[in-house]
Amino acid sequence: METGLAGLRMLLRRVGTSPMVCVATALLGSLGIAAESAAPGSARINWRSIGPGQFGAMFGVAVSPHDPNVIVAGVDMGNAFMTRDRGKTWRILGRSGGQPLGNPGYRGTWGVHFDPKRPERIWIGSTHGVFLSTDDGANWRMVLGGGADSITHAITTDPSNPDIVYAANGNGGRNGVSWCQGEVWKSTDGGENWELITPANTEVTTWPKGRNWVAIAVDPQSPFTADKGH
Repeated sequence: METGLAGLRMLLRRVGTSPMVCVATALLGSLGIAAESAAPGSARINWRSIGPGQFGAMFGVAVSPHDPNVIVAGVDMGNAFMTRDRGKTWRILGRSGGQPLGNPGYRGTWGVHFDPKRPERIWIGSTHGVFLSTDDGANWRMVLGGGADSITHAITTDPSNPDIVYAANGNGGRNGVSWCQGEVWKSTDGGENWELITPANTEVTTWPKGRNWVAIAVDPQSPFTADKGH
């Protein structure tokens, strides 16, 4: 790629099939409280709701790598939620209700990422862009985006230096959205400043608006350069 992404292996999956079953299975299986599996060979599985919900679908879900009791989940109809007791109780994150700069779930939450080294830092991709909390979810601020065309699903940090952050515009639902900018961004200072690094498109001159990126991954085995990443 000719975008300063040497060594970065970005697994960018176009929207085509619904990720809902995979998301639900991963969440419920990791918690060990929301699914009851039958004996091997049996097709019977019991499911129960552990909340939260405001109707619509759920795409932004993550379990903290520092504490499996802590989960952040968001719905596409608005608001992001956090539980600290494995889903028994939930609270809304940020300032709920028409205040996009302080509400990480404003008009929908699409992606959640916990800093792998600092549990107090949590990233959320929302309909209006990328939000960051540096105090374990107590307060939030928008660090990238602004408009609905900045909808963001894919967020990840460099495994060697989590101040190096990648984010990409996209809808994590079954179908992409036509108004999405389709851009990929990189920050090397923990989200304070961002550089546009959208991969070159060999098929056309530029990526068309409406391109939806829904996943990013960094290869930890690739060469690492200080302050630049893998």
